[in-house]
Amino acid sequence: VTLLSVLGNDGFAPFGSEAALRRCTAANGVAADAGIVGSGRVSLRDHDDAVAILLSTGVAGVFDALVVGSDCTTDNPSTISRTTVGN
Repeated sequence: VTLLSVLGNDGFAPFGSEAALRRCTAANGVAADAGIVGSGRVSLRDHDDAVAILLSTGVAGVFDALVVGSDCTTDNPSTISRTTVGN
């Protein structure tokens, strides 16, 4: 699965709200004003319940891809991976 497949998806699944999504990103050290350009469920390696969150980098076509477990929240970052994707 490509992490870019969630680009433009703004449904906040599985978190249910932007506030819950932001609690997860904050737990992973993402600034509160960071631009989220998409998020959604992905299957990655052994993680069938993973969630990809794409963050703006300020460079067109390049994103910071944070992948977390669906249980990510304030005291549980549940980080699976974080990488830069795009060209």
